[in-house]
Amino acid sequence: MSSAMRNLLALVYFLLALIGCDGGGTTWIARASQDGRDTLHARTRLHAGVARFECIASASGRCHYALFAQACAPQPAACQAAPFERFSLAVGESREVVGLPDRFQPCAGTSDAIAHADCREDAAAQAH
Repeated sequence: MSSAMRNLLALVYFLLALIGCDGGGTTWIARASQDGRDTLHARTRLHAGVARFECIASASGRCHYALFAQACAPQPAACQAAPFERFSLAVGESREVVGLPDRFQPCAGTSDAIAHADCREDAAAQAH
């Protein structure tokens, strides 16, 4: 989806929110720790058609995201679909995205090795 279309959708969602049309929201948290310290803490919030991705902590200094279509549900482990979007954020950064599919699965990790819809990392990619 083009940037102009995403901006137009964001404006429409904003105007709907102003008049009281609020579709609720969903929050996903990806969190891992080792020896009592966060190695990953990432939050994704979907509200009124706008997804907000936040990188709160990452041992690598970046949170890497892979977004999958939820066509794989309810058995994501058997899904071989590739992510439809990948990006990374530095710790403390956030990003808002509009125009995502109605149902998607966000995955976050400390490296770009996320290769599966159940958020497992690809062992071959981790070795590099």
